[in-house]
Amino acid sequence: MRILHITRDYPPASKGGISTAVRGLARATVRAGGAVAIISFDGWRPRGGEQVAALPTRSRSPEGMAIIRAEAPSHLEALRRFALDFQPTVVHVHSGMLWDFASTLALRAPRMFSVHVAQTLLNRWRGLTEETHSSRGYRAAVAGADQIVVADEGVRLALVSDDETLRDRVQTLKRGIEDPARARAAVARRATGELGGAILYVGRFADVKGTRELIAVLGELVNRHPEVPVRIVGGIPGSPKKAKRWRRRFEEALPPTADWTMTGWLSAEEVSRELVDARVLLVPSHMETFGLVALEGMLHGVPLVTSDCLGLRTLIESGVSGVQVPAGDIAAMVGASSRVLSSPKWSNGLGLTAAARARDAYLWEHVIQSWLRAYEGVASRTHRP
Repeated sequence: MRILHITRDYPPASKGGISTAVRGLARATVRAGGAVAIISFDGWRPRGGEQVAALPTRSRSPEGMAIIRAEAPSHLEALRRFALDFQPTVVHVHSGMLWDFASTLALRAPRMFSVHVAQTLLNRWRGLTEETHSSRGYRAAVAGADQIVVADEGVRLALVSDDETLRDRVQTLKRGIEDPARARAAVARRATGELGGAILYVGRFADVKGTRELIAVLGELVNRHPEVPVRIVGGIPGSPKKAKRWRRRFEEALPPTADWTMTGWLSAEEVSRELVDARVLLVPSHMETFGLVALEGMLHGVPLVTSDCLGLRTLIESGVSGVQVPAGDIAAMVGASSRVLSSPKWSNGLGLTAAARARDAYLWEHVIQSWLRAYEGVASRTHRP
């Protein structure tokens, strides 16, 4: 099995959970005996000209994967040659914005599309009716893919409810997670009763991520628990002006005496270090397609307080492996978070149960065979032109 991944970024470049998910899947595929190549649109500039190198950057990962990184339209022909030389069994696309490029490859290999952002559901939540570049790309990918993959059964049901014609092409496959030694050590320390030190948020700043509610929640929590520092990890990659506007909102809402830090966007390894020292992880999203940040928190044994929303409700059992509250309910999230901070024995139990569940069900070694079977299934189909 030869899998060509086409993605918007690949580590060490990172603009969110997609890069972490693709890296984990790629590594697991190689460990299972498959061959993998990566086309990544790191630092893509549609109008890039003289400021970019004549040829895209090539490298090889420690696992032996060939990686090519594009920055400008002048690199596209080299990417097409790269794909032809690799001769994939399946082309796996991870962004609707890259579907047009994938469609230009002179390959007979079938194409799989992973839904990392359910654009139609997101646009409905936002009340958007106008077509955007993102929604056009998403619709093209959904229409053209030989197989569509989602990570959450609730998302699959929502997509099929919207469009019954997708029923035979949409499949739910768990996204796995890697298990670094740092996470295992953190769980071992929590098992002795050791507490983390900070209230933590990790993720993009956006209304759908519940950032407005997060600001209000943190304002209440720092008043109730001034001894507990706050760490805010994330932002808006590629848009420093928007990130600054969000930062001003945090500054206006948090008391001048509050002990809080905004780190900006971090790598997966740096996020892991933040999770090691977290006392509670807040995930106030209104919608997720999977909830990778929540799963990472579970793996590290961090007590979670999350929204009860699409993409999270199947991941966490409220009261057992975390606490879920209605999406957008600021008072409920403040109350649940305060209880976690005030009840260390109970909250540590939540975190340890979550860690065990993450390792039992979501490590890549447990889920990769289902991905390989899916690749074999789509490879056996006649490619849809």
